[in-house]
Amino acid sequence: EKSSQGPHMVNESDAVPGIFNTLKSSPLMRGLGDLAVRLLSRDCTTVTMPPGTTVCSQGSRGKHAYVLAEGQLSVFYKGDKDSDQEQVGHLHLTGDCVGEITLLVGVPYPTTV
Repeated sequence: EKSSQGPHMVNESDAVPGIFNTLKSSPLMRGLGDLAVRLLSRDCTTVTMPPGTTVCSQGSRGKHAYVLAEGQLSVFYKGDKDSDQEQVGHLHLTGDCVGEITLLVGVPYPTTV
């Protein structure tokens, strides 16, 4: 539906401040200008997860990507069905991303986080 008031201009008040700052700190967003990040921040929500929560499971198809605002996430990989899952890394920097590969490339989550 078109507005009779003309185009909507996106300004600083349209962005959610904490989300905007977190997105701006992400290496994934490095090439985007402030306008694009402001627009994206309007479609994001903040999610708080208790320690030990699985954010995404290896092999499942995701519908979300996550950008770390604070805290730490452990990354696990299981080579095959007979092997044990092993920790292969962790995410701890503001702006670290989880699940973006699934959304960008359309493949299942490669790890469990």
